Amino acid sequence: MGSLASFCSGGTPSKENPKYWNGSIPWVSASSMYDPLVEKADHYVTPLAIGNGTRIAKKGSILILVRGSMLFKRVPICVAGIDVAFNQDVKALEVDASINTGFLLYQLSAFQSRIPINETGIGAGKIELDHLKRFELFIPDLAEQHRIASCLSNLDALITAETQKLEALKTHKKGLMQQLFPSVGGVAGEA
Repeated sequence: MGSLASFCSGGTPSKENPKYWNGSIPWVSASSMYDPLVEKADHYVTPLAIGNGTRIAKKGSILILVRGSMLFKRVPICVAGIDVAFNQDVKALEVDASINTGFLLYQLSAFQSRIPINETGIGAGKIELDHLKRFELFIPDLAEQHRIASCLSNLDALITAETQKLEALKTHKKGLMQQLFPSVGGVAGEA
């Protein structure tokens, strides 16, 4: 992978300086890395924070968590849907133009069980940068990469739509149950 992407490390601006926080730039950490596309985060930084503790991962960069206890369960990997800042536990991969970012995202996600996780002295997991750079990938021609990424992203869109429908049905059911079985203020049997 080292021949296909350049790697950047993120960071955390001083939390003591309020001029760095509560801005408009998503600051990505492990808690923001649950979907394949990241465009929002739990915390936001200001433009002043860029270069003062954190940096920008450009839209289209792949973000991979490289340190944290979450790594023992899964390796969070996503694509920046917009320019985002990111913390020191995340690496940003700027991908070579000969690689479809979506294809690489899906391949890394499929092969995450092959990524070696070391344990740090404090019980967290860690992915060594050298291991990532040496990680072997299977790269078909660009047209095939586009077809594979398109197929899988269409499935992701369908899963998202069906999940939203399911949540709407659950909400509807809950409302119906509240109407059908209203709570009574008094005790049963009272007149």
